[in-house]
Amino acid sequence: MIHDALHEFVAEINQSAVVTTAVGLLMLLGFLTFKSVVSDNILPGIPELKGVPILGAMPIYLKYGMPKLLGKLIAIGDDGISYTNVVNNVLVSVHDPAMVREVLAYPEETASR
Repeated sequence: MIHDALHEFVAEINQSAVVTTAVGLLMLLGFLTFKSVVSDNILPGIPELKGVPILGAMPIYLKYGMPKLLGKLIAIGDDGISYTNVVNNVLVSVHDPAMVREVLAYPEETASR
């Protein structure tokens, strides 16, 4: 009787270990897939202000505010344009006057201000 109870207990532990391992592997696969999608170069050839994983430049924004974040974007964007990721949203800084006029001509759906 004790032998049967011990055998049943070990079988339950083995099942939960298999389920836990499978869930862990699926979570790891999901994280790696998410990380590979997030780390793609969204705008090739345009300077990117790198941030922390997942949050992007949000810590800079929260600690120093938008003027500091825009200042950093302007500093790296020699050709009048640069971008950063802010919690999986792309923030593009267009600071060349000719480009600004061009962007302002786009409809609101294409370029939100």
